[in-house]
Amino acid sequence: MIDRAHELIREAQRSAKNNNLGDVLNISEYQEAIRLLKEADPLSIDSLKDQLRSNSLRSFSMSDYGRKTLAERKAIVEDIANRRAALLKIMGRYPASLQTNLTEGRILLHAPNDNLSDGAATYPSKGFFDVNNVPPWDTWVCYVDSYLVSWVPPVLEELVSAGIAVNPEECIRWAGPAFVNSLFGVDGK
Repeated sequence: MIDRAHELIREAQRSAKNNNLGDVLNISEYQEAIRLLKEADPLSIDSLKDQLRSNSLRSFSMSDYGRKTLAERKAIVEDIANRRAALLKIMGRYPASLQTNLTEGRILLHAPNDNLSDGAATYPSKGFFDVNNVPPWDTWVCYVDSYLVSWVPPVLEELVSAGIAVNPEECIRWAGPAFVNSLFGVDGK
């Protein structure tokens, strides 16, 4: 059912005029896909659902995250990054140099304001994305403009790409080389 739902979402995306999000939502294939996803309950089988979401870093309610202001979202991400750095230092795992090879992994962008929160990306990403299409907070790097920026390790790139592929509103996407270079001063994939 889940695979069929993702197939229907892709069909709805292709059928939408000018890739208009409003058109996608009203297409019968999209509505049937959402019905199938609800019936299949993909969250009950997500293997990554609780991974990369450390309780020690969570200081907010994910249900409230989408309703936060831009300033509040930036503060949440900065707080998580600072607490993660502190935990890594305590564990002796903080890198000696802040120079990191970002070509080992990819930079992911999430645009909360463009989100339908339909959960379509949850199943194909095996729970990397939650029902609100938000990547796990253990991967969060910073908040720039209207994007939550995350780092995806190489081993998860294929799962994340599968989630991106079925996201009709395109609120999750890989960052292009120009964005990565402007953000970190390095070339990305």
